Amino acid sequence: MKRILPFLGLLLALPSASWAAQIGSAGENLFSQNSIGAFSAVTVTAQSNGEITAQHGIDLILEPEIRLIWDDSDLALSGSAVENGRISSSAEPSYSINRKTLHLKVAQDFMPGESLLIEGLEARTYDKALGYRFLLLDLNGDGQPEAADGNQYRVKDTVRIDDLAPLPPTGLQATPSSDHSAVQLSWANSPDYDLQSVRIVKSYLRNGISFDEQEAFFGAADSWLDTQAQKGDKISYSLASWDDHQFSPMAGIAVDNFPLPAPAPEKPLEPLPPSEPEPEPSEEPAPSEELDELRQRLPYYSLRYRIACFPGGVAVPEGSSLCLWAKINLSYAERLLETDSPLASFSLREGAIVASRLAFSRQRHQSSCVESPLPADYCLALAKNLMRAEDLLSSFAP
Repeated sequence: MKRILPFLGLLLALPSASWAAQIGSAGENLFSQNSIGAFSAVTVTAQSNGEITAQHGIDLILEPEIRLIWDDSDLALSGSAVENGRISSSAEPSYSINRKTLHLKVAQDFMPGESLLIEGLEARTYDKALGYRFLLLDLNGDGQPEAADGNQYRVKDTVRIDDLAPLPPTGLQATPSSDHSAVQLSWANSPDYDLQSVRIVKSYLRNGISFDEQEAFFGAADSWLDTQAQKGDKISYSLASWDDHQFSPMAGIAVDNFPLPAPAPEKPLEPLPPSEPEPEPSEEPAPSEELDELRQRLPYYSLRYRIACFPGGVAVPEGSSLCLWAKINLSYAERLLETDSPLASFSLREGAIVASRLAFSRQRHQSSCVESPLPADYCLALAKNLMRAEDLLSSFAP
């Protein structure tokens, strides 16, 4: 690849015979570190036929060895090229080569003398100052510049606290395995120079019950095989980039892991003859089907309790909703299974918090599942959560 030289060397390295298009800006640009820097308005001008074409469009290049990438820019395009229909004033930029190249599509070849004024260009800067550099123009799509902006830009030496959230992962794909026992998740990592990890939040619906899980990957991981998926799961994956200071916005994808056939409708119960009294409510233990299900889920409930209540080994503040619901499910399973050394226990204050919030959950069930029915699987899960919370509160009764 052609090495980008200081401005004098750069001009000597650029072809002079076949390309004469020009790029220039209104003035020098001085950016802060760890921020988004706004370029002054840039003008691209065609000097002869065949320079700026619909075939290749316009590429604005940031030098590959510097710690700058293009940010998502809301551009304003104007000038004679727009007026003459060579390029749309609403043309949306696209990005490539790790967001070092910003591309604009051209509708018609520029005529000599026609120009395009580009306002709103922005770049993401990182924790390394640099000397003066130049915005580069590529017109034939080979990644090599044909012209350079004579007005330089540089990043200040003063280090600024990093409050710039990274860009989210892109290109998410989720592919179930042939036997439906796993889902292969893949993505493209953010090109941010300070990217540290990718956080995955998995939510899924299984047998009418909603679950949330979390996984974290450090470094350059760009795929994950979810081996805990089961046939019939409806799964949502949400991914965020982490730069050691903050998360990016979430990027999400949903996958239906080949749903199971709908169960046959249950046959309605025959009414008892009038002469026979109705049976008293049964005092027998929970049905064996429920106990079998709880035995199967107990390891998951325990893991979810540790993740929700002790992330990184540190206890969350008392009253965390995510922790309380995890404890409710684990406590319910441990009590019915008569676990020897239960993990979950509730203080009187936590019981009072659950009681104070239960009214809202009951109201949500009434409005969402009785007055305005939502899907049955959602309502079944909500009803089960309510039952387990009320079961917990009964243990606090005098």
